[in-house]
Order: sequence, then structure tokens, then C-alpha cells
Amino acid sequence: MRLGWATAIFSAVMVPLGLAAALVDQARQVGHPDYAPQFLALEFEEMIAFSTFIIAGLLSRRNPAEHKRYMILSAVAISDAGFARIWLIGINHTFPGPFGWWIQYFWGITLLLIAMLAWDWFKHRRVMRSVLWGGRPIVGRRSHRNHPEFQPRMEIVHGRTGQIVGLRWLTDKES
Repeated sequence: MRLGWATAIFSAVMVPLGLAAALVDQARQVGHPDYAPQFLALEFEEMIAFSTFIIAGLLSRRNPAEHKRYMILSAVAISDAGFARIWLIGINHTFPGPFGWWIQYFWGITLLLIAMLAWDWFKHRRVMRSVLWGGRPIVGRRSHRNHPEFQPRMEIVHGRTGQIVGLRWLTDKES
């Protein structure tokens, strides 16, 4: 019980710090050749998903099975960067087309979600609603909404969005 509330407090602190770190990271990259403002949207989506699953887990404490799955989904929601780095460093193979891009970045979270679905199905002969409710937006939002954000024309949109939310202020202050 005490560890659970400590995790909730830590998560409440982690979300604004994660968002601030994303903004600072983008501000520091302005002017570098590898500047990619489209990643800011991905980082914000991950923090929103993380906090949503933490809140759902807290609200479902009376149902231990649902609670555990929501807490696992909160970790899955922010783990794609690690899996992408494993792919880029270890495997280092790019498949052609949008599906190849999707595999490169989101293969790990997809395998975790498939493992959760398989566990529920083989252990309980049903899939828990938390896995269905949480798995669809994790995979869906990354496959449908994020692919266009990695296209060059979206860099202009995200650059302007970054100026609105304060990146210009951060970059002007550092220079």
C-alpha cells in the first residue's frame, strides 16, 4: 500500500518534469543538423498517456487485476524510446515504407501488448478491458497520427507550435 502511494506521488512529479525536459531538449537542439521538432508531439503524447494510465490505475485499486494492468500500461506508454534505441543500435535495419518506420520505433511496445493479450487469453480465457482499452490508443495513436509528424512538411508546423508554447523564448534566452 505505501509503495503504491509513493509511486503515485512520484508519477505526479514525473509528468510536469517530463514535459519540461522535452521542451528544454527541443530548445537545445535548435540550430543543430539533427533538430527534429516533431518528436515534441510524441513526448507530450507519451506523458499524457502515462498520466492517464496512472489515474486509471489509481481509480481501479479495488480490482487488483485491472489495477496491475493499468500500471503496466503506464510503463509501456513511455517505453518506446528505449525499444527504438535497441533497434537503431543493435538491429540497425530499416524496412521500406510506413510500416517499416512503425516497426523500427514501436516494435517493443507492440510485443508487450501482445504478451499482455496472450497472458489474459491463455490464463483467464478472456481479455481484460483495461488491456483492450489501453492497448488500442497506444498502438493506434502511434501508427495513425505520428507517421505524418515525421515527414519534413510537419517540421514547419511543429516549429511554429514550438514557438507558441515557448521554445522561441527558451532559445532566445540561451543564445
